[in-house]
Amino acid sequence: MKNQKNYLFLLISCIFVVFLYGCQGEIITNEEVPVNSTGTMSSVYYCLGPYGGRIDCIAASNHDARFILASSSEHAFVTKDGGSQWNHIPLENSRIASVSFHPSIDSTCYILDQDALYMSTDFGKTWQVQTISDLMMKPFYQLEVHPSGSLFISCSTGLFVQEKQLSAWKQIYICNEGEAPLEKCSIAQTNEKHISAISGGKNVYQTKDGGLSWKKIETSVFKDRLLTDIAIHPSSTSFIAILYPGGVIGSLDEGETWSYETAVPLTVPAYVLTLTKTGIMYVGTQNGVWQSLDQGYTWGFIPTLQEPVYAIESGFSEQVLFAGTNQHFYSYSLTDQKWKTSSEGISANTVKNVSIHPLESEQMIVVQRDQKVLALFRPYEEWNDLLQKDSYEFYFGSPDESLTWFGVKDNVLYKSEEGVQNWQHYSSIPSSSIVYEVWIHPQMTSVWFAGTKEDKVSPGDGLWMSTNAGLQWQKVEPAFTENTLLTLCFDPVDDRVIYGLGKTIFGEKKLFKSEDRGLHWNALEEETSLQWVETDASRSGVMWGITTDGKFLSSTDFGETWIEKIDFSKEYPTHYFKYPSGFQIKSTHEEGSCILHLYRGIFFHISENGESCVSIDGVPDASFYSMQMHPKKKNIMYIASDLGLIECTLDKGVAH
Repeated sequence: MKNQKNYLFLLISCIFVVFLYGCQGEIITNEEVPVNSTGTMSSVYYCLGPYGGRIDCIAASNHDARFILASSSEHAFVTKDGGSQWNHIPLENSRIASVSFHPSIDSTCYILDQDALYMSTDFGKTWQVQTISDLMMKPFYQLEVHPSGSLFISCSTGLFVQEKQLSAWKQIYICNEGEAPLEKCSIAQTNEKHISAISGGKNVYQTKDGGLSWKKIETSVFKDRLLTDIAIHPSSTSFIAILYPGGVIGSLDEGETWSYETAVPLTVPAYVLTLTKTGIMYVGTQNGVWQSLDQGYTWGFIPTLQEPVYAIESGFSEQVLFAGTNQHFYSYSLTDQKWKTSSEGISANTVKNVSIHPLESEQMIVVQRDQKVLALFRPYEEWNDLLQKDSYEFYFGSPDESLTWFGVKDNVLYKSEEGVQNWQHYSSIPSSSIVYEVWIHPQMTSVWFAGTKEDKVSPGDGLWMSTNAGLQWQKVEPAFTENTLLTLCFDPVDDRVIYGLGKTIFGEKKLFKSEDRGLHWNALEEETSLQWVETDASRSGVMWGITTDGKFLSSTDFGETWIEKIDFSKEYPTHYFKYPSGFQIKSTHEEGSCILHLYRGIFFHISENGESCVSIDGVPDASFYSMQMHPKKKNIMYIASDLGLIECTLDKGVAH
């Protein structure tokens, strides 16, 4: 970057050119705009939940059983301390099918999702997509890692094996068109040529020559039973166990006959099975974990876990069990005979929206992806369901009443006083479009604005305004007609000045400004490349913006002209700037600074009027949907994400 004197001269020259030609809305480009951030800012994030994502895959390392992989829906996690702290593994979103470890290389582990195979060779720090055979068609169902190091993957076109690391894949079972794939496979640990598999939940296939020939097991024992899991005894190929909801069907002669069966069926449906080298069998059921010491003939309940268990694994030389439920990750010590939960940072449900009450800042409402709504009281991390007949699209707290919340569904506002359980009709906005956001004037809290958005092929019908705290609404002049209002922001000093960024159904954007508290609007630019705008926290006329091609801009004259400060396109690929949930700017509580969300876990703290830009380290790599600064605590922001609600504490005193 040029020295300060040259930079100032260039800036003055550019401003003079703009003044000379009288251009409005013009972007002034500084050829020496910074590209790379000038350092990093430390942050500490904490996953607040809400938890409830189903944990359905678990694997513990043979070398160190504190090293565990687990998955919850579309997300994978790793822990190095037995589950006390989990870290999210950033992968493309696809449902995880299997997690596993290499039997002899302690630093190597694998994750298979429905679309790809990932491998890490540095204890789970970084992951690479592995090359597979062109014959392997999605979706992928299961990964099995044999003690020899061979990898087996079942997919929609059959079963494949990679006998040596990074060698070519070989197809050993062909799934013909119209046939069900092999969803569950078990490879004998003492002889990898012995493979037994379940197809379609009702058929069992077997090979004893590594796939050269396959035999379908013909027996009436399987008839009318849903077969859910299969396991070959780790120490002997003679015993094979097949799980069905009521117990186990077993073979004592390598699958030739199937006369061994649970004597008294389980009282609850069984989902998943694991078999230890010592012959102890564990099953995860609809109500906890059950064990059998006689190869599934009789069963005993392991108290006191009474949740549905969808994943189960043994570790620490088979002295510890790991179980995954709808709510938590559990470990069970055979010595202490106690279940212990270790779920912080894992199995959180996706949160798409968070609202913090402006007066009671420890009270929050979140909306999950499935539209389930929960209230959080932060000091105790206490989550409560909002027992509503119909959930609302979004919520916001009253700026004047500490225990009052509002909710919006379609174009109707509802109000809840003295808590969040009793909701009453408050008002209706006479809009034919969907109301998706309400903004309250920070200096005049009786002035509210409602933004509309398109519904299928119909555009939003503009901006609506209320001057009596949302009781009656009127449509603002047709400046925003046929526009979805992306964001609205207010000048911190001059309460007459408001800015609005609108987008048509054709993707064209316009930046509007009002100088009479929202009654009338003028277009600053007939068409703009701005994707998001925000006002400075304390200085009048100062704004921030980010464009669709990754340029961060600032304006010091109420949005009339813009100066390019940072060009992120010089450092990041173009697809980052097409990410639908990115490109958000939030002003901090400090003059001249803001937080920019660029893409997934990439956040920046921008200060000194755009002259300083540092990346925020420590934010997990996931999909983010909205963010909000804490109303009172200057260094805390909350993020709605695929990992649930994340509280991120910024260490502004540490920049590297």
